[in-house]
Amino acid sequence: AYGLRIHGEEDEDYIAQVLQQDSTNAEYILLRIKILVEQKDYVKASTLLDLYTRTDKKAKEYLLLRSRVQLEWNKNTIAAASSVEQALELYPNDYDVLLAAASLASSSKRKIAGLEASDFAEMVLEKDPGNQEALYILAQKNIESENWNEAYNTTKTLLGEENPSLEIKLLHVRACIGLGYTKEASQIIEALYKEYPDSEAVKESYIRVLVSKKDYATAQSLISTYLTSASSSFKSFLYYQQSLMTNSDTEKLAALRQSLTANPRNIEPLFELYVYYYKKADYRKAQYYLKQVVSLDSSNEEYLRLNQELDSLLK
Repeated sequence: AYGLRIHGEEDEDYIAQVLQQDSTNAEYILLRIKILVEQKDYVKASTLLDLYTRTDKKAKEYLLLRSRVQLEWNKNTIAAASSVEQALELYPNDYDVLLAAASLASSSKRKIAGLEASDFAEMVLEKDPGNQEALYILAQKNIESENWNEAYNTTKTLLGEENPSLEIKLLHVRACIGLGYTKEASQIIEALYKEYPDSEAVKESYIRVLVSKKDYATAQSLISTYLTSASSSFKSFLYYQQSLMTNSDTEKLAALRQSLTANPRNIEPLFELYVYYYKKADYRKAQYYLKQVVSLDSSNEEYLRLNQELDSLLK
């Protein structure tokens, strides 16, 4: 059904004309749904998905598009995972399905069909070692697990491809920070900061680099500027970075609490509070925050191990 590539408005108009003449054409219904999902017109996409079920409830493209609508519009991760798992049962070795499973497992921080994002990415890479999407997902997973060398090597490979995306460059910056390669990180992010001055993602990476190399004056100046108009998620990030630049327990706790007020689901300040109370030997409070971290990333083995350690200490 995806044999016809959608190149622009001309193709969209053609698809619309076909459906006006034959509203039951399953192939073009799927193409129309794909366009609507890309345009984030989920109401119309959902209506057409319901229409398509009269034709075929097991088509690969239908299941993957349905999972995107469930995730992006309904914000229903469980339903989206169910759709992808159904696709995995029917098309276990299909690249599109494996990549969809990897992407969902990565974004939702949960296992799909009992497997992690990296498992699916590696399945793709076994057959297609240069698959950029799979490499990107694997690098993300390595960064989350703090496997910095693996992440760096992967993002370095991706940077060598023709016209690497902004997302790849930012991921490489994160890997550089993890390894302490602040000079390399600075060179990349300073160029990106000039090229994308309004990008929130670039601003975040720039501040991470400044904090990592202890240029607190510049970082604090930017944070103060950005806080006035920051989104809730960006504001949470900014307060978290503030917490890393102080030796005062009072200031640190205040910044971390402000970070969680802006975004209660931000794993970084939650984990930082776990570390803070663990060092103070206040294991009850430490576990309170770590349990929230685990609930947000239940597939992270390190978080689970730390939680089991706290269980032992609290017995």
